[in-house]
Amino acid sequence: MGKNFVFWMTAGCCVLLSTAGSSWAASGEESPTSTLAVPAQENPSPSFTRKNWSLSTGFVSRNEGKDDGFGSLLAANAELEFAFSPWMKVEAAPYLAYYSSRVQERFSDDTYDSRLGLTYGHLTFTPLKGLSIKAGAIPQKDLNNSLLISSFRSFPGGAVEYRGQLDDETGFGLRARYLIPTSSSLNTQREDEEKLPLFQTQSFFAETSSADWNWSLQGGLFQWSSLPSKVAYESTRAGNTPANQFLDPEAKFLYGYKGWFGNLEAMYFFHQGSRLGFDFKRFSNTKAPSNLADSQLISLKGGHEFGDFGVAVEAGSFFSEADATVAKYSSSGFGNTNREGNFLEAKLDFKKYKFYLTSKYVKANELNDGPAQDDADSLSFMVESYEFQF
Repeated sequence: MGKNFVFWMTAGCCVLLSTAGSSWAASGEESPTSTLAVPAQENPSPSFTRKNWSLSTGFVSRNEGKDDGFGSLLAANAELEFAFSPWMKVEAAPYLAYYSSRVQERFSDDTYDSRLGLTYGHLTFTPLKGLSIKAGAIPQKDLNNSLLISSFRSFPGGAVEYRGQLDDETGFGLRARYLIPTSSSLNTQREDEEKLPLFQTQSFFAETSSADWNWSLQGGLFQWSSLPSKVAYESTRAGNTPANQFLDPEAKFLYGYKGWFGNLEAMYFFHQGSRLGFDFKRFSNTKAPSNLADSQLISLKGGHEFGDFGVAVEAGSFFSEADATVAKYSSSGFGNTNREGNFLEAKLDFKKYKFYLTSKYVKANELNDGPAQDDADSLSFMVESYEFQF
C-alpha cells in the first residue's frame, strides 16, 4: 500500500494547499494562519447534525448439505453525524445484533454470533465543495456489488471522493479507496511475519433522478494484494481454488485478484403509482483463468403504492465463479464464490405505522464440485422500523 498511497495523499494535499494559497493571493488579502479556505461563520459550536436509529427483528435460516441453522434476531442500528466545523465531521453507524440460534456446521462460522459492531465510522474532511477525504472504517456499500464484497463490511484506511452536478437531476463523481482488509491470525496460523494486506478501488459513477426515471451506473478497477494465510484458508472453504491442501498455516491463493467491475440500475415510475426497473452487476478477475474469473447478477424489480401501503418485489439470478473475488469477503448471503442460483425478495411498507415486513429467499448451488461446499439455500423474514430521530 505504502509508496503509492503516500505519494497520492501527499500530492493531493499539495494541490489543495496550493489552490487555497493562490485564491488568497489573487484576492489581494492577507493569507490567514490556515492555508485552507474555510467558510466564514461565527465560530459554530460542534454538534450532532444527524441522529437516526432503527430497530428490526425476525427469523433467519440456512441449509447447506449436512449443515443447517435457524435463529431469531433482534438488531438496533444507528447513524450518527457530528460536525466539528463546516469542513470536518465524524460519521458513524454502530449496531447491536443479538441472535438466539441452533446451528450445526462443519466449519466454525460467526453468522449467528451476537455482536456489537460498526457498519462504518470515519472522519470526513471537506476542503473544497464536492471533494471529501475520509479516514477510518470505510464502508463498502457504495461499491454496490455484494458479490464482489459484502455491503455490510467496512475496512480501515483512507478514501477520496469528488461529486459534481451536471444539472439539477444528474450528478457524477470519482472515488478512490486504499483500505486494509480486516483479519486476525495467531502465530500458529502463519509461517512468518506477513505483509500488510490491501484492497484498493478506483471508480467513476453517475446518477440521475427525475419524476419519471431514476438510474445509476458505476464502473472501475479493484485489486486485492498481500492477503494473509488465514484469509486464504477461510476463502478456500468458501469457494476459492487453493494452491495447496487445506492447511491453515501454509494456505495460499492459487491466483491473484485484480480486475474490473460495473453496475447499472434503472427504475421507471408510472403515473398510476407503479414502478418497474432492473439491476445489472458484473465483474471479472483478470488474474484468474476465464472459466473461474467472472461474476454476474441480473434482476427485475418493481412495486406499487396503495395509499397507506406499498409493495416492492425483486427477483433475479446470479453466478460467481470460484476465483472471481476473495471468497471470505464476498456476500455469504449469496454463498460466497463458486455459486450460481436465484433469489426472490419482497417488502411490504406500512406507511401509516412506519414499519416494513421483508422476506428474502436465496438458492445458491455449487458451480464446481469441491470438498468444502454443497448446494445451499437461505430464508429470512424480518420486521423493520423506519428510521427515527433520537
